Amino acid sequence: PNAEGDRFPIVDGGVFANNPVMCALSSARVLYPEATRFLIVSLGTGETQREIPYEEAKNWGLLQWARPLLYILFDGVSDAADYHMKQMFSRRDYFRFQVDLSADIDDRQAPNDDMDDATPENIAKLEAVAKALLKREKDNLDRLVQQLRTPMTDKADLSG
Repeated sequence: PNAEGDRFPIVDGGVFANNPVMCALSSARVLYPEATRFLIVSLGTGETQREIPYEEAKNWGLLQWARPLLYILFDGVSDAADYHMKQMFSRRDYFRFQVDLSADIDDRQAPNDDMDDATPENIAKLEAVAKALLKREKDNLDRLVQQLRTPMTDKADLSG
């Protein structure tokens, strides 16, 4: 609810572009039509890989498929955007940082990947996953920092 206590639905950009990297590229090309090169950094918010066992799902109706289908659509659109960027840009110019939120259901250290779980316990687990990403992606992060520190004549000046 807002300050007056009114409730209203809120929808974020994920409904339109779960991975907005293609929207960002399109906007950058409009804003900087003379640019010959872009440095693109795409930060994911976590990807789910929930298994759907056939024996469990074979008799599901629309109601049971609603949530799994939502995850399938979100991840599919995000993966498609990432795929297209990898086809258009080299590793020098495109960086994608994403965490896998799927884990063994019995793993008590794994975060809950439900979109509405903002409990302190889950936030702490998500922070641990982020720290693991920083460690795992150290080489790519170092390459990105080097790119940002090195002036390039053919890189678009996006500073305004």
